[in-house]
This record gives sequence, C-alpha cells and structure tokens, in this order.
Amino acid sequence: TPIFVQTDKAIYKPGQLVHYRVFAVYPDLQLFQGNFTIEIKDPNNNKIDFLPEMVSTNGVVEGSLGLADQPIFGDWTIVVKIQTETRVDTYSKSFTVQQYQLPRFEVTVDMPSYVLLSDTALRGTVKATYTFGQPVEG
Repeated sequence: TPIFVQTDKAIYKPGQLVHYRVFAVYPDLQLFQGNFTIEIKDPNNNKIDFLPEMVSTNGVVEGSLGLADQPIFGDWTIVVKIQTETRVDTYSKSFTVQQYQLPRFEVTVDMPSYVLLSDTALRGTVKATYTFGQPVEG
C-alpha cells in the first residue's frame, strides 16, 4: 500500500513549524482508513517525536512539529508505518533544517508605469547587484 507524506515546504529555519500530512492509497485508489505510526528523526537519527496509532480523518493524518530555536541542522526524516491485513508498510520523507542565509544578490526590474495596446515592444531594465553593492555580470 503506497504511503504519501507531504510537508508544507522543503526547507525550514530554526523556530519554524513543520506542517505535514500523511495518507495511504490502496491499488484501487481507495484511501487507507487505519491507524498510522509516525516518527520524526533528526539528522543524528534521534527520535524527536513518536506518534503511535494516529487515527486518520477521512484517510488523512495531519500534524505539525515546532522546531527548536537551535535545532540540529541537516536532513530530518518523517517515517510512517501502517499495518494492513497482510503486512506492515513503511515510507519516509526528508526535509531540511538550515540556518537562514541572506540572499547573495538582489534583482530589480524597472518598467514603464503604463503600456499602450499599440506599442509593439516593451522596454525595461533588469539590474542585479550583490549584497555588498557590486553589479552582477551576465
């Protein structure tokens, strides 16, 4: 039985909330209606959260994990297990926790404030500058 794990984004910063959703689908596309066991592990394989026997609402389990202000950086893993009549299925999904990085350059686009339908061309300028003020070549 395929298990799907979705997160609201791929990269998180310290202190943010990781939202996730879990569901499983049978080959006939019916949603699995049983219980899910969910584990969340940090990059050192420490078990940060363990949610046994999570009951699905209409076949979907939703949850969240608040990251600490100083978490371990790297790839974290959500591991999901379900017990069907014949076997145990497992699936894992990774997300990244990293420190905020300032953008290395800024892009500005200058366009005319209006355009006429009769205009055959649209002119403008695109500028890219590094955060230390020098222009980006290219």
